[in-house]
Amino acid sequence: MSIKIKMAGFLMGIMCFAAGAELNAAAYADNSDAPQAAEAAESEASDAEAVVRHYIENAENGDAEAQCGLGYCYYRGIGFAQNYEEAVKWFRRAADQGLSDAQTLLAMCYFEGTGVAKDCQEAEKLFLRSAEQGNIKAQLMLGGIYLTGEAGIEANPAEAVRWLKRASEQQEVSEMRAYAQMMLSELYFKGIGTEKNNQEALRLLRQSAEFGNSDAQCKLASIYLTGEIVESDCEEAFKWAHKAAEQNDAEAQAMLGGLYFFGNGAEKNLDEAEKWFRKSADQECALGEYMLGVYYENAGNNDEAAKWYKKAADQGLEDAAEALNNLKKQP
Repeated sequence: MSIKIKMAGFLMGIMCFAAGAELNAAAYADNSDAPQAAEAAESEASDAEAVVRHYIENAENGDAEAQCGLGYCYYRGIGFAQNYEEAVKWFRRAADQGLSDAQTLLAMCYFEGTGVAKDCQEAEKLFLRSAEQGNIKAQLMLGGIYLTGEAGIEANPAEAVRWLKRASEQQEVSEMRAYAQMMLSELYFKGIGTEKNNQEALRLLRQSAEFGNSDAQCKLASIYLTGEIVESDCEEAFKWAHKAAEQNDAEAQAMLGGLYFFGNGAEKNLDEAEKWFRKSADQECALGEYMLGVYYENAGNNDEAAKWYKKAADQGLEDAAEALNNLKKQP
C-alpha cells in the first residue's frame, strides 16, 4: 500500500484540526485553544456569539490566543461573514507574538494563497517557527511537504523523517500523532529518508493502528494476510481489517470481504462477504468492485459479474480485465 498523502486533503485535515471537539463556552474562557473553541461553538449560535464577543474584547487588548481565535472565526465564518483577509490579519498579530497555532494557520494561508498572496517559502518559514515550538500540526505539514516536494519547496526525505519523528514522539496521544506514526512507518518500510528498518516500521504501525488510525489498521491487516515481513496470520489480518472496515476504509472492506469469502481468519460467510464487497465497491474501490465481480461469478450471475469486472478494469486493475476477458470467452 502506497503512502496515502494527498496534499489537498492533508492540508484540509490539518486546517480543520479542531473538528469534532466537544467543548462549550465555559470550558474555554481562558482561551486554552482558541481555534478549537471557535470550532466547537460553531453549531451553537448563542455559544458562538459569546465566544466571538470574548475574542474581540481580548484580541484588541493584545491577547494572542484571542487574536488567533478571532482569526479562526473570520476564516470559518463563525459569528461573521467569512473574511480571509481579516483572518490573516489576526493570525499575523498572534503569530508575531510567537503563538504556534497562529503561525501554523498563517502558514496555511500563505501555502494556499488564502487571504494573502501565495508564498510557499514564507509558509515554510512559519511552519518551521511553529514546529520548533513543538506544534504537531506544523511538524506534520513539514513532513508532508518535504516528502513530496510540494509547491516548489525542494523535496528532502531526510527532513521529512526528522519532522515526522518529532510528531510521532509527542507526549500527548492524539489522532495527529497516530497519523505521523503511520506515515513514518511507511518511510521505514521503504527506506525513504532513512535506513530501511522493518521492526521500527512495525512498531510505529502497530502504535498507530492501536490508536485507531484506519490506514495503519489496513496496512497491518495486509501484512498479516500476505505474510509480508511477519508470519502469515489470517486471524490477525481479520481483526485489523475489520477494525479499518468499520471506519469505512474501502480497501479494508474489500480485504475483509475476501476473508469471509474464502473462510480465512473467520468462518466462511458469503452474505458477509457480499456486504463488505459492496460497501467497498460503493466507494469506487477497484479491489472491491473486482471482488464483487468474483462473488457474482461464483454465484452464477455472469451479467452482474461482468458489470463489476468492467468497473474495476476501467480503473486499471489488470486482474479484473483478465477476469472480464475470460468471462466473455465462456459459452
